[in-house]
Amino acid sequence: MVMKKYLVIVFVLIFAAGCKKSGNTPIATGLTGKWELTQEGGFFAGPKTFAAGTGNTIQFNADSTVIQYQNALVVKQGNYSIAKNGTSTILYYNHQVWDVFFLQGSTLIIGNSAADGPSYIYTRIN
Repeated sequence: MVMKKYLVIVFVLIFAAGCKKSGNTPIATGLTGKWELTQEGGFFAGPKTFAAGTGNTIQFNADSTVIQYQNALVVKQGNYSIAKNGTSTILYYNHQVWDVFFLQGSTLIIGNSAADGPSYIYTRIN
């Protein structure tokens, strides 16, 4: 468990160190809306699936604000931005790297593509 946390921290730090803010170009996405967590994975224990209505959601607003809920309680609230950096699309939270993300129709994947890096799969609910 402790080693898993260290690995995640190391990958995030390496990823963040490789990002150059001056080279980022803002891009348009279909991210605005409410998304519900359906699965998290990339951990040694394997993927974990969440039933609908558990209160694990993220709301991305058109005014660049974001609210993340866990069990219907606010766990993250602030501003977000998106930028392309090389071949990755980066999600920023309060001007700090949050993670890479992929948007495929009504599926949003926030997570690391590194070996055993965490990933969170959301489905659009509005």
